[in-house]
Amino acid sequence: MPEVKRSLLYASPFPPQQSGISHYSDLLVRGLSELFNITLLVHDCDLDPRRYRGMEIIRYHEPISWDAYDFKLYNIGNNPWYHAYIYEAALRYPGTIILHDTVLYYLFTGYYQTRESFFQQVYEQEGPLGVAFFKDMVKGGRDVLQFQKPDLLPLNRELINSGNDFLVHSDYALRSVMDRAKGPVRVGKINMPIGRPANADGRRRRLLRRFGLPPDALVLGSFGFIAPTKLNHVICETVDRLNAEGKRRVFYLMVGEGKYVDRYLGPNVQKTGFVSDREYDECLADVDIVVNLRYPSMGETSLALLRAMSFGRPCIVCDDGWFSELPKNVVVKLDPRPEAVLAEMLYDALLLCFEQPSAFEAMGMGARQWIEREFSVAKIGEQIAAFLAEPAQQERPVVAVAGV
Repeated sequence: MPEVKRSLLYASPFPPQQSGISHYSDLLVRGLSELFNITLLVHDCDLDPRRYRGMEIIRYHEPISWDAYDFKLYNIGNNPWYHAYIYEAALRYPGTIILHDTVLYYLFTGYYQTRESFFQQVYEQEGPLGVAFFKDMVKGGRDVLQFQKPDLLPLNRELINSGNDFLVHSDYALRSVMDRAKGPVRVGKINMPIGRPANADGRRRRLLRRFGLPPDALVLGSFGFIAPTKLNHVICETVDRLNAEGKRRVFYLMVGEGKYVDRYLGPNVQKTGFVSDREYDECLADVDIVVNLRYPSMGETSLALLRAMSFGRPCIVCDDGWFSELPKNVVVKLDPRPEAVLAEMLYDALLLCFEQPSAFEAMGMGARQWIEREFSVAKIGEQIAAFLAEPAQQERPVVAVAGV
């Protein structure tokens, strides 16, 4: 007789919600559906049942028989708009959390800021220093959800000590969880599933024609939200410097939303705003190099970067957090601090690309092969299933499921 599938409650944002975790889960549940009977738990998201055939879809505020599921799998990121209900569910009904960010400042703050217990909760998480930070922001009339140094207040102790098990994507995140835990906690490490691109071979002329660029222009791309921690301003200033020297036209396209570097927009620096999945992939296939800088780390893994690598794009990153764990031969790593040194290293790397384009192309092809080997949906699904099926062992708090 065929083995009966066990039941899995899977909580996450899904498309069309504008979150990288939406796309992650859209892909992952297809692999997990081969192994489990899946129920998708959503909040303010209308899913097309035809896209998730064979899976039940329920809403958080509907009556739910939490104990009826063999396993509960919660996706937690640092965005209160998409993850607050999942945070609450994980605290009330512990299971296993796929922790996409170890710094949860925005999620925690968004969840608690309107509650009378807010300052008490902050005190329990970060002590008097955390309370002082928030009181200073409130006194100054500043929006606490616009705090520019969230890494100073991780606000993750409540979740880490909630009785859940954890799956993370890096050694950096695993250490962060263990450092903030009051006692034994079960943690496994898995890669992120990356689907094979339908068409990774770009038609570069699309971008050249769209922006009026010469055939020999070097086209850089960054993908995802445009924010100070992505250091887009460093890229913009480096692009302006290279163009001022007149060696070769350099064009920088930011595929995503965010206004903080709008002052740099012009003939050589453009942004798309939010785009469809199809346009996102077309831009990714057409750029010459992806520059994915990020500092400081929030304990996150960049799905945008892994997607770029699956397209065979040469990538430049900051040597920090999870990015430091990437193999040396699949990306170019730059020291993120001090910023002036980072800018000089980026400038030198782009000059090297002018001189040795074949080396960058070979690196991109190596990255694609690495993704295909280590990040398949089926492989990650099997690793998750193995972690869920293994009984919790308090005597062995760390379980390393797979390395990056």
